Amino acid sequence: QAEISQGRLEMLLNFQTMVGDLTGTGFANASLLDEATAAAEAMTMCINTSKKGQNKFYIGTDLHPHTIEVVLSRAEHYDCDMEICAPEKMDFSKGDVI
Repeated sequence: QAEISQGRLEMLLNFQTMVGDLTGTGFANASLLDEATAAAEAMTMCINTSKKGQNKFYIGTDLHPHTIEVVLSRAEHYDCDMEICAPEKMDFSKGDVI
């Protein structure tokens, strides 16, 4: 919807202006337009920097369903096990988590 897109663009402009003011650079970049894209990019970065033997990626059940679907769609291009579960059920003890 146009109103949502306009709101996001206005929010990005405000964010970039604030960061530019805080850092004194006069400019900033906020290129990820929504939560889902940002989450998928974060997952991609984690996979690309993971160590050998790490092949599991957790997705929290408390994420928006749209975000989960975008991350799962992006993950289809990688050889990793995606698991959707509550944060308290995530097991990081085996060393196989990306």
